[in-house]
Amino acid sequence: MQNIRRLSYRGLAVLATLGVMSACAAPGADKASDPLPLENTMWNLDQLEGQGIAGDARPPFVSISSDKTRISGFSGCNRFTGAFKLEGASLSLGPLAGTRMACAQGGELEDRFLRVLGQVDRYAQDAGYLYFYVGSVPVARFKPGPKAVP
Repeated sequence: MQNIRRLSYRGLAVLATLGVMSACAAPGADKASDPLPLENTMWNLDQLEGQGIAGDARPPFVSISSDKTRISGFSGCNRFTGAFKLEGASLSLGPLAGTRMACAQGGELEDRFLRVLGQVDRYAQDAGYLYFYVGSVPVARFKPGPKAVP
């Protein structure tokens, strides 16, 4: 009889432990690993054609509209906007229109960034980053900005 009580107490302890563990793993508990929404997030350029973005200049960024039909952002010197078409993981950008300010910094980066945007044909999200690809080659990597764009 005493062995049965020990088993009952042990069984209750195991069940209680499993209950606590399952509560910790409840849906929504691991939201940090969920990808950010593609739209209404400010995506700051982190790498372009495999090279990190350095310097004191403000980094380029992109933002996709809530209806996923427009892209806008900053290209290193000027702001731009244009059409955005998403079909599964495939995407096309443009035509893009932008301001034409003369800037002391960011001109070369802007030229490279806009050239790459014109070639992008798909995207992926992984480990909190947004990647733009040309074929199978990642050409731009973005990290989420400090806040969502309204």
